Amino acid sequence: MINKQFFKFGIIIALTFGTLPAIADVGPHIIVGSDTAVVGSATPLVIPVDYHGNATVVGFQVDILYDDANLTVDVTNCGGVTLGTALVGCSNPSPGTVRIAILAASALPDGSLGTLAFDVSGAAIGNHDLLVPVADELYTDIGAQPVASTGSTAGQIQITAAALMDQTIDSFTSTPNPLTFQGADGALAATATSGLTVSDFGVISGPCSVAGSTVTASGAGVCVVSADQAGDAAFNPAPQVFLNITINPADQVITGFA
Repeated sequence: MINKQFFKFGIIIALTFGTLPAIADVGPHIIVGSDTAVVGSATPLVIPVDYHGNATVVGFQVDILYDDANLTVDVTNCGGVTLGTALVGCSNPSPGTVRIAILAASALPDGSLGTLAFDVSGAAIGNHDLLVPVADELYTDIGAQPVASTGSTAGQIQITAAALMDQTIDSFTSTPNPLTFQGADGALAATATSGLTVSDFGVISGPCSVAGSTVTASGAGVCVVSADQAGDAAFNPAPQVFLNITINPADQVITGFA
């Protein structure tokens, strides 16, 4: 296992659009590549990882930061690096951070170490960049003092919102219907084609009130109630639908007639 006390936070490098500055291939450094991904798709985010410059280095650490709380990176699907006996550790040390640590039993060779693949899920938000800093410290061997990187850098990683699907409310009922003023309340129920729960009911007009999914008559006439489904990360809000509930007058009796 990797002893975390030997890893220190590096300098965070914020990314901007455009061409990355060239890095001279001198001294030890890590290059994290670029990729794009769509939120919620089956295709993971794939990040190439290269090492250059010092055959004695056996480890490094990379923190990938994402700047939107609606995104999640599934570290349970972290993988893709194959480097002999190298250990690949992925964790979420703090909200919005994925930490990758590699420590090998022998020196890392120059060139490509492989790729790191992540599932990206969460709310379907607009395009944005992940911030991908790389460690400014590399490790000469297990337990040794780290050696400073001489120019590690990171590529640009862009996450695109998934296209939302449409949904409709395909069933909307009140049981019973009609109601009777001063009689039993009605129970509202609705279903959506998305399978999402429909529980947002309201009164548009007429002699009734709604609390939760219960409709109560406040007089005789026609009560119009509505149902809404707000959608989620995969579905658009459903168009509002309406239901007419007939409310019959209350029964009465004459008493005290002598």
